Amino acid sequence: MTEFSERWLNRLMAVIAGLNWLFLVLGSIAGLIQFPKAAWLAVVLSGIYVVGFQLLPRRLLLKPVWREGAAIIATSLTAGSMALTGSFESTFLLLAVTPVMLAALMGGYRLGAATAGLSAGILVAIEISRQSLSYGGIVSWIGLLLLVAATFGLARRLILEAMDHVEALTEMTAETGARLEQLENTNLLLTRLVGLTENEDLSATTIGTAALATIRSAVPFSGAEIYINTDGSPTLVADTGARTGGHESVPISTSQRPIGELRLFLNRPLTTRQQEVLTELLAPTAISFANVALLEQIAAEAIRDERLRVARELHDGIGPGLAALGLAMDVAAMGARGALEQQLTGLRASVTNLVTDVRIAVEDLRDETSQSTLVEIRRLVVGASPPVKVALTELIPIPDNRRSNITAIAVEAIRNAITHSPGSQIVVSGIIEGDIGLMRIQDDGIGFDPDATYEGHFGLVGMRERAAEADATISIDSSAASGTAVVIKWEPR
Repeated sequence: MTEFSERWLNRLMAVIAGLNWLFLVLGSIAGLIQFPKAAWLAVVLSGIYVVGFQLLPRRLLLKPVWREGAAIIATSLTAGSMALTGSFESTFLLLAVTPVMLAALMGGYRLGAATAGLSAGILVAIEISRQSLSYGGIVSWIGLLLLVAATFGLARRLILEAMDHVEALTEMTAETGARLEQLENTNLLLTRLVGLTENEDLSATTIGTAALATIRSAVPFSGAEIYINTDGSPTLVADTGARTGGHESVPISTSQRPIGELRLFLNRPLTTRQQEVLTELLAPTAISFANVALLEQIAAEAIRDERLRVARELHDGIGPGLAALGLAMDVAAMGARGALEQQLTGLRASVTNLVTDVRIAVEDLRDETSQSTLVEIRRLVVGASPPVKVALTELIPIPDNRRSNITAIAVEAIRNAITHSPGSQIVVSGIIEGDIGLMRIQDDGIGFDPDATYEGHFGLVGMRERAAEADATISIDSSAASGTAVVIKWEPR
């Protein structure tokens, strides 16, 4: 069990102080009536005890040496007062009991019994010196003191047990409140993630943004970043706030594998409780990231299978059909004359071109190295400085006849931002839905003049030429205040 708290100590001392003043007044009045001469000295001794107890700093009684010393002094003064005013029939008898109360309350049965023995011993010694010892009086006095010591020792034990229960309940209540708050934050995050799923807006960026919004309400921070592992290297997918000072990293992982990490920029280190909160909040976040990665993998497999199916159909169906058509035209052209012959020759050339296009298409569809635009961008930005945040969603890959040019434009824009823009961050955002899409590459650097001619540099010229080949539009907005934004947009041909 613990010691008395300062609040409880003040309460108990107030009660004993009140009893001391009451017993001092009663004892003094009765003593002065019965023992007019000797009572004055007894009043002085008792007054020293009562006033000294009132002035004694309460915190000192929490220390064993001070409370034992106080018990000895108080017992000596009150025993002296009793000896001067009739000993075991003294008017200060009740006042002499309060040191035993104090000792038992502060030190338990042992100190209470020791104080009772000291009081009885002092009186016995005085009575023996006077040769007026009353065995009946001493037995009654010792019995009274031991009863007081036992009673208040038990009271001390009950009070301390009650304090322990109160502290345990308080701690349990605090833990329950913290747990409820933690569950509330987790529920809020899960609700947000479910909302993203219902809105068909589930991506690594939206998951990370939702997680950071919930984490901010649970753990204060100045800035935060979420990275997910891409081919073994981290890729920034969500961020918020200012990146000032040092940061602490918290892993994001499922029970099977690591997913990424959360980087928090803080003014002070994370507490143990905050780390526990983050661990619980990041558990559903990690599962969501893993699910998105799995969906992307499934989609990639489905796309690969579909490419192979289309390639087989082109190779086994359309290709031979075109070849047969071309052969029939050759036979027809052999017997034709004049304008008909010219038309058949022109059609034959068109069929030949179609056969060539089909062959190229089949080769491209069977090319296992062909990657999605999102995958190529993620590979490009791994370890880049300044960091590149990838907030791009690819629902349907860009068709092969446009993908290489559009991807090359985006890659060139990102490389230019990394190389020539002394900013703190680059953001790649937008959505790709096959023949419809928009990509934005934004940095916060010093900007440049997109209409100027830069000798020896042909990046902008190449980007515009590729945009024309892909039937896409490209716009570049740049200024020293807002950095540079490259926007690529394409629609069905």
